[in-house]
Amino acid sequence: MTWPWHRSWWKPSPDPQRNIIKAMALLAAEYDDIERTKSVDSEPPVAPELFSTDDEWQSDIYGDLQELIEDREREAGDVIYTGTKRHAQATDYTINLAESVIENMQVQAEDDAGEVGEGYPEATKAQEQVLQALIDGWAEQYCTPDFYTIGNVKDYTITAEDVEVSQ
Repeated sequence: MTWPWHRSWWKPSPDPQRNIIKAMALLAAEYDDIERTKSVDSEPPVAPELFSTDDEWQSDIYGDLQELIEDREREAGDVIYTGTKRHAQATDYTINLAESVIENMQVQAEDDAGEVGEGYPEATKAQEQVLQALIDGWAEQYCTPDFYTIGNVKDYTITAEDVEVSQ
């Protein structure tokens, strides 16, 4: 085996599980570093404003207010909805999954082993964070959403000026 760093840095544990925990912690730290670098390097894009007649955003979504007014025959005083488009991120759907994975393992251990399986596995907060980082990394690598969500939704009352511009 080739160790590319100074020999003083070679500190394997005789416990294989401890070595895995160290490796996961290093992986989580590297992942966090990559995420910090990405956020510093990129300026957030301006989110496009969307308009809809449906507050559930299931249909009639427009990127242009005047087009909505014209197509949907809206008048001054009508209430519509406005919001900002945000491309979904894989990690939007991984929140607290580490906790769920650990709880699921605990339930399965109790089901299989009874009382002796209670409390297995015992994970520290740091270990749970490592697992969450692994889940987040996996989701970002393999689960890129091809859809968007709409945030900052507000009621918008169409003005006479809006109607005038659309004609």
